[in-house]
Amino acid sequence: MVRLTMSHGRCAGSSIGIAGMAICFARRNIAVGYQLGKVAVSLNKLPGCFSSDAAFNVVALVNIWKEPIQVLLPPLRDFHKIALKCGEITTACAMLVAILYRSFFSGSSLPSLQQETASYFRLMSRHKRVTFYLYNLPVSNAIAELSGWSQRSRWEVVQEFEDDDINLMKAFEKKDILLTECIITIQLMRNFIFRNLDKAERILRQYQEYFNLHETEQPVNIIYRTFYTGLIAMHCLRETNNDQYWMDIALHAIRVTEDWAKECKWNFENKAHLLKAEYNFALGNFDEAAKGYDLSISSAQSHRFVHEEAIANELAAYFHLEAGRNELSNVLLNQAAECYQSWGAEKKTNSLLQTLQN
Repeated sequence: MVRLTMSHGRCAGSSIGIAGMAICFARRNIAVGYQLGKVAVSLNKLPGCFSSDAAFNVVALVNIWKEPIQVLLPPLRDFHKIALKCGEITTACAMLVAILYRSFFSGSSLPSLQQETASYFRLMSRHKRVTFYLYNLPVSNAIAELSGWSQRSRWEVVQEFEDDDINLMKAFEKKDILLTECIITIQLMRNFIFRNLDKAERILRQYQEYFNLHETEQPVNIIYRTFYTGLIAMHCLRETNNDQYWMDIALHAIRVTEDWAKECKWNFENKAHLLKAEYNFALGNFDEAAKGYDLSISSAQSHRFVHEEAIANELAAYFHLEAGRNELSNVLLNQAAECYQSWGAEKKTNSLLQTLQN
């Protein structure tokens, strides 16, 4: 399509073709992918060239590597409204999946997100879009677990798939890589946040090789699976006295996250600092680790990732407890609880407050 455009001039498919190239380039060369995305969006504004899919794909799959994730949400919601207005229900539902995952991982308020999710489910069930409904379930289940709200069945057609473990088994059997990736990413996050680290380790060992061989081009899954995989690996690194298996995973997570941070400080700086802090903790470099935790907390706060500010405070608290600084550890745990509460994760907040009382 790009060659045809170069040879014969622009047409309705030009922006789609260039947007597709932008997506392909974004993972290998972010700067080139981002520039191609800009070209696609510019073409999209010209008469006869508009494509909601092209514009949506650039914003959803390319711009996250260069622009604040929170900034991407309003245009994605606008694309969803346009698709609905045009009667493109399948496209509109696909856009809702993208919106939900980006909202969740950007640290959007869980109570507000829970209300949004309920409206998404109503739309999908009304139009019988089972696949998209299933893609949203892992986030919905995570919101319920973090907040402590009761989870109830929403649609009889998918009742048997309400459980993530069942859904994962079915997705794996059907070779649905994207759904498998969505569920695993959320499971790694949930188990890490609730300190179910043995289960997180089992999941990681079970699926790490699978994702080394099969990976989608969905950046949100790639980014956050890498981040939580790295954090879990750091814990296992300490527990196993620097086992090489975990060392390799940990170093990979640090390397790629630092590379991403060079392209977009806003989205990735706090994550890179936290991974490096945990790595230095594992290696016994306590001065460097302490600096890393402080930098991660400050960066997460500056860039409005309240949930990751909570995680950084909590991990810093465990680090300082290990170093014998009990009073500072308690201060950091209190700060973590405040951040989790601000996010809306009441169940996690209560768990931390109980830890402080004990």
